Amino acid sequence: MKTKILSLLCLLFVLVAAGCSSLAQAASPGKVEKAPEKVVETFYADYLDYIGDPASDTFRNPMVDRMYAERDDLTPEFITQIDELLASFEGAGYDPFLCAQAIPESITVGAASIDGEEATVSVTTSFVNHGLEVDLVNVDGEWKINNIRCGF
Repeated sequence: MKTKILSLLCLLFVLVAAGCSSLAQAASPGKVEKAPEKVVETFYADYLDYIGDPASDTFRNPMVDRMYAERDDLTPEFITQIDELLASFEGAGYDPFLCAQAIPESITVGAASIDGEEATVSVTTSFVNHGLEVDLVNVDGEWKINNIRCGF
């Protein structure tokens, strides 16, 4: 009888310990995956905020400053691709993140199309008939921008 009670107590202890462990993991997960749309939205909000107001002293050029190179929401391959594109410009070029030479007043992020570990998010700007496609890949559970396709 003592053996049965001891066995039941041990089983109860194991079940309670396992339940507490599951609750602790749920309450403080290591990484919370952001949806592809949220990654794109955050990137462009930060990007436009970094630029500031072109008509004031707060204006900064993200291409010259290479602000994108320090971002963890871009793949290293995409950062290299942007660096190579910017180096290829002779004189004037365009902003490869905005697919434009001017800065739009606003950007609207559409819904993501997800196919396994890849996603595409459509982005429109305040410019008439102007949009771009942002490609993302899932790297170790995090969506990262891997390419931007301009409509030209």
